Amino acid sequence: GSCTPAVLQSRVAAEAAGLDLRRAALVRFDPSSRRCVPLITSVDRVGLTASALVNHLSDFQVMQIGPASDISSARVFPNPFRASSQGYLTIDRLPAGAQVRIFTLHGERVFEGQANASGMLIWKAVNLAGRAVASGIYLIAVEAGGRTQIMKAGVLR
Repeated sequence: GSCTPAVLQSRVAAEAAGLDLRRAALVRFDPSSRRCVPLITSVDRVGLTASALVNHLSDFQVMQIGPASDISSARVFPNPFRASSQGYLTIDRLPAGAQVRIFTLHGERVFEGQANASGMLIWKAVNLAGRAVASGIYLIAVEAGGRTQIMKAGVLR
């Protein structure tokens, strides 16, 4: 079956009100890497709530996430991306506004976007026309600060 991401909403604790809410994000704990993985998050600064798409159950918390200063630490996960069970692919540790383009191995551009203020971007493995891309290897070109980094991601349907 296919995976439809759910929306998780959390109150931002009163003691966390001192956070820069423009950079607040919900994160999930990944037991395999023992790290907190940031999620694309929308924050209601008036209602003090944070909402994010989640693709599975986990432990979650609100953290302040800052963008990277350059593209050298960029990462893509999960990799390979299993479209039937994972919902979306995340590219993070980017500078805010970094340009991201995704290509097939034949050089066809299938996606283009920019990192948000926290240095993150998600791709739902669909092309520019909104159709699901085929299984295969995709090249991810990240550009910021006059530099380009190329990463690979596998998509499994």
